[in-house]
Amino acid sequence: MSIASSSSLVSGLIPEQRLNALTRDIGLILVGSCLLALSAQFKVPVGPVPISLQSLVVLLIGAVYGWRLGAATIFAYWVEGIALGGLMPWFANGSGLAYFIGAPSAGFLWGFMAMVVVVGFLADTLRWRENALALFAAMMIGQVALYVIGLAHAYLLVLPVVTWMNTTPEMLQIYLTPFIVGDLLKTALATLVVIQGWQWVERRLR
Repeated sequence: MSIASSSSLVSGLIPEQRLNALTRDIGLILVGSCLLALSAQFKVPVGPVPISLQSLVVLLIGAVYGWRLGAATIFAYWVEGIALGGLMPWFANGSGLAYFIGAPSAGFLWGFMAMVVVVGFLADTLRWRENALALFAAMMIGQVALYVIGLAHAYLLVLPVVTWMNTTPEMLQIYLTPFIVGDLLKTALATLVVIQGWQWVERRLR
């Protein structure tokens, strides 16, 4: 039994013949969730939502793992962060159920699931990873999915109850504007890494 689809990039890198598929997938989930936690610690505190490397890692997980294994990895990351109960900052600025539900940046944490599913489905199932422009487009669509959920959370659940922002333009200045350039660069970098990885796998499988 395998969580990852047979067409995923990771299945080409680590074929089932070399390792029990479920064992391989569980190991990859643990590696992916730990990398995501580590990337959360490389951050620039620009407000309630810090600039971090997390979205870069989520893009890579989606494109390499595919949507099913990618979704399982994000879910594991959530469970691990909630289980820590504030003992260490597994998420960008904390951990525990209260942080997962009530942090001003929680919407972006939830949005990682939509991002990884969108990128994984387009890159793996529809095979957009085989063309750099198509893969870049898939990752940009994933970025949009992340923004939609993050901004919806901020507008519906944060804006009405805080005093440090009062209007929608103020919310966009805090939750959107500081991230656009960096996210474009991270998307381009993730595209380059995955395209190079896919070409290497293709050569290896010939």
